[in-house]
Amino acid sequence: MPAAQVAGTGPELLVLSARSPAALRQAAGRLADHLDATPGIALADVAHTLQSGRREFEHRAALVVDTAETASRRLRADPWPIRSTAAAAPSPVWLFTGQGSQYPAMARALYRRQPVFRAALDHCATLLGDQIDGGLINLLCDEAAAGLDETARTQPALFAFEYALAQWWKSLAGLPRAMLGHSLGEYVAACVADVFDLETALRLVALRGRLMQAMPRGAMLAVNAAPDALAPWLRHDIGSPPSTHRRWWWWPGPPLPSRRSAPTSAPPAWHADRCGPRTASTACRCRPPPISSPRLDGDASSRRRCRSCPM
Repeated sequence: MPAAQVAGTGPELLVLSARSPAALRQAAGRLADHLDATPGIALADVAHTLQSGRREFEHRAALVVDTAETASRRLRADPWPIRSTAAAAPSPVWLFTGQGSQYPAMARALYRRQPVFRAALDHCATLLGDQIDGGLINLLCDEAAAGLDETARTQPALFAFEYALAQWWKSLAGLPRAMLGHSLGEYVAACVADVFDLETALRLVALRGRLMQAMPRGAMLAVNAAPDALAPWLRHDIGSPPSTHRRWWWWPGPPLPSRRSAPTSAPPAWHADRCGPRTASTACRCRPPPISSPRLDGDASSRRRCRSCPM
């Protein structure tokens, strides 16, 4: 991680590697001695040097620490966690989540400490403008901010967070060999893979969030039983279960008053037949955006591994 990307104080990642476990323990001891002999040393500078100024060998270890004192103590710990790796570099895959993974102040630490993440999130905030009441940055960074669970705000905010996170990851290690996304996360994966540009993606996601927010309230019922055993208990307007598991079945739809089961509380009735008109409305209100074949780092062969079909 370049030193210029570190701002403020907080946990740091210390990485070590060596040709053998014994050599790795010796390197850990030397680092602990150096930390003890250098009071007031900037832990961020130590982390930067270890991450970018050292060769990588087969036997590796990593520590996340807040202070030099904690680092020294853990570096001297016995036994010390050592991981042996294959010679070939790992091939990461990124998975972007859908709505439901948000929580208050989820972007605050990264926004304060990581300029690449901050710049990407600021760019999203500029493009969104006043489409999010109170502003995107406040919604994602303020512990007391209200409205993060309102779909019209959640979807563009969560998209912006995941997009900024991807830009930060990209600055550290480049793009992965493949990307996947669930629901809203499909839009993020498609945007990062250059299927459409950021401005287009934010416009679609913001519209999608507003339309889904306007859906009637719904509920989801999950039951560990075969569908024929549940048939007598279901209303005629529930329809067939969309689940494909042979024992677990779930139904989305209108709230179900029931004395035998407590349905899970849910936001508007997504993933149900009622979303059909909203999907059509989205298509009618959006001019067809320019769509490109997905690609990762300019590698045409990666197009087979990056699929996108967001709702």
